[in-house]
Amino acid sequence: MSSFTPLPNAAFQQILAAIQQPLQTLHLKLDPTGIEQAYREVEQFWHDATQQISKTSFLIVGEATQNLRNYFYQPGSNSTSFLSPEHFDQPDKSALINWFTQQNILVFDLYPLPLPTFLYDANLFDSHDPAYASAMESYFDSKLQGRLNPDSTIVLRYTKLAERPEWPMFEQYLNKQGVTIIKVRESFTKKGKTLLKDVPLHIAKGIRADPEKIRQIFPL
Repeated sequence: MSSFTPLPNAAFQQILAAIQQPLQTLHLKLDPTGIEQAYREVEQFWHDATQQISKTSFLIVGEATQNLRNYFYQPGSNSTSFLSPEHFDQPDKSALINWFTQQNILVFDLYPLPLPTFLYDANLFDSHDPAYASAMESYFDSKLQGRLNPDSTIVLRYTKLAERPEWPMFEQYLNKQGVTIIKVRESFTKKGKTLLKDVPLHIAKGIRADPEKIRQIFPL
């Protein structure tokens, strides 16, 4: 059984401040108290659902839950396109979560704060700020310390995450844990030309999950 180490409050406040700063230019204001409450509840749901996983076989990396109501690990929440039970030959989300536990598959969000995805899509936070980088590493460690091993396979849910400034931070953290990110070569079109690019292993097909990629990667 894995232990639960809450993110220190100072690190949480640093991440919150880093996110609030660029939003000021958009005249958007967050509710820090509400966000912290939702974050703490999300973390507790995550711990309760994943505490039996200590040796992770697959780590599925998502962006962030948009709100507590739709959080993947919240009991009773609806299934979404994030991870569909039928893609894993499961009848419903409860069965999918149980199967993930049996297979030591862990779902992890790159960002800790439950915010709408457009905020993460539209804003690049200051990844060069040492305090922000340190706070993000504390977040990674609070959830993944002791859970990863050199045999853990990292799987992105969305390829766009590899373009975020926080991704190199996460790669560095994984390297410290002895985890190697598998890269796959894929073609894409840019200005009418077909180009090849190495991207982290993923299960995305646009914004949707790709059932074929899922079957190629996971032990179905």
